Amino acid sequence: MASFLLSVVLIGEVITILSGDGRGKRVRIPAFRVRYAPWYARLILMIGLGKGGVGMKTRIWLGVALLMCGGLVRAVDGPALYETHCAKCHGVTGRADSWRGYLFFSRDFSSAKWQAARTDEEILEKIDQGPRIMPPYKDKLSAEERAALVQAVRSFGRQP
Repeated sequence: MASFLLSVVLIGEVITILSGDGRGKRVRIPAFRVRYAPWYARLILMIGLGKGGVGMKTRIWLGVALLMCGGLVRAVDGPALYETHCAKCHGVTGRADSWRGYLFFSRDFSSAKWQAARTDEEILEKIDQGPRIMPPYKDKLSAEERAALVQAVRSFGRQP
């Protein structure tokens, strides 16, 4: 029974990694979404169908337990999202020191003056709508991911 549970956990982790962010794009540390829980439950129910498999009662209880764990959501990795979507123009350090940053007059997130002049809501609005040439991310990223991006942008202001 212990080996069965271990294999279910390992298979679940592989599926989570391969599933990415649910939009066909893979992120460095994928976020487990509640909407994936039914697929995990189905997987558990199918695993024991062969000879010598786990009994139906055990599979049902494991499936129910897994569905109840759907609320255990992994945190979204803001720095990884920043690196994927923002670093090309704003630079890895947030200083807008890439050629695209110079060309498009990108903001320097490490500037204390810039950080003090903007609220989190204003930064989120810019991420949602995309000022000037920057693409809007409201339809591309979830609210959770956009909030993580705001925190990633704020983290550049705390650097020494």
